[in-house]
Amino acid sequence: METSSLNQKLLQSSTVFLLSKTLERAGFYGLRTVLILYMTGEVLAMDHSEAFNIYGIFSGVLILTQLVGAVFGDLLTGSKTTAIVGGLAQVLGAFVICIPNTVALYTGLGLLALGTGFYIPNVFSLFGKIYRQKEKSLDTGFTLFYTAVNIGAFLGILLVGFLGEIDIKYGFITAGIIFLLGTGLLFFGHDEKDTTVVDKATSVTKRAVIILIAVAVTSVFWLCYSLGSMQIWQTLDAVTSTLSSNINASDFSSVSSLATILFGIIAAIAWYFIQFSRFLKIGIGFLLAALSFILVFVIQTMSGMTGIAFYVISVLLLSVAEILVAPIAHSLLVKYGNPKYLALLFTLLTAPVYLFNLLSSYLSNLMYDTPNLPTIIAIAFFGLIGVILVIVKYTLKETPSNQFEE
Repeated sequence: METSSLNQKLLQSSTVFLLSKTLERAGFYGLRTVLILYMTGEVLAMDHSEAFNIYGIFSGVLILTQLVGAVFGDLLTGSKTTAIVGGLAQVLGAFVICIPNTVALYTGLGLLALGTGFYIPNVFSLFGKIYRQKEKSLDTGFTLFYTAVNIGAFLGILLVGFLGEIDIKYGFITAGIIFLLGTGLLFFGHDEKDTTVVDKATSVTKRAVIILIAVAVTSVFWLCYSLGSMQIWQTLDAVTSTLSSNINASDFSSVSSLATILFGIIAAIAWYFIQFSRFLKIGIGFLLAALSFILVFVIQTMSGMTGIAFYVISVLLLSVAEILVAPIAHSLLVKYGNPKYLALLFTLLTAPVYLFNLLSSYLSNLMYDTPNLPTIIAIAFFGLIGVILVIVKYTLKETPSNQFEE
């Protein structure tokens, strides 16, 4: 009876945090969709370079605010309280931006940056503490969590973007209401900080090595993803230009998002019934990403609907790869990390990703005259690391006390 009550409580909390995360991402990505349009519109009349510079600074500040939010959540005020404060700051920021002047813009962006930094790592921590108690469902949980992010982003862009086209203020107000709904849900979730313990059967050194591997492979994955994905789009544009119909590259802009959501749902179900090494999952993800980018070169020799079909296959492979890498890395972080510092560990995972994305932009500009080179480099790293991870799977086995080998 007590176990049944605990499971019901965990299910309620995990559902609350999933829905809250979906709404928060809908608000964030929706607001982001109309932000540049607002800055370059009639009211503020900024030029595009200034608007993009402001947005770039805003994106960079998010890394700092996530660190501050993680410190507050893990060491000072607790994850739930910090996440709620962050959500309320996002609400206020979205509404303040509606005031038509630059002071309100900067104030609103500051509140959004602070709120997002406080919200993101601490909701991850709250969700992670629940699934530390459900080892069998860990990969399922984080695959659902990652899918919730993609669902929220997709729906937010559609809804807020649509209303923003009618009136920019409608877009910001809608984003603020969505933030408010997501924050309100947090009051119904529970912080399971008193019921989780560190896995003492695994040595501190081994846990640290596994966490560092998770951080490293995630960073390299997104670096290579950024290096090669631009060429996928350029290749699609070239293929669609050979069609006699009115089909163009923008008609396929949602394929990747929808595929990631679909495969996320499928994988979440599969991981509940099928359990095998997380390193093997990530390794397979890297190898599928390499195959996806190899197809880019095959597509370059094609035209018409044949090229479109291979483009779709390439995108599907890359979406599966993403689902095999990103949420599974989160699972490793939660399983081997100290539950007292999950928000800080999440920030450790995300900060290098941002820095590697900057590196990707720099390398792409550096290799502008050799457009195939970034994709070739990405394929090489994807393939090499995929093979290495499969080997690591057989060298970093879990202790017998755990349910299955890494």
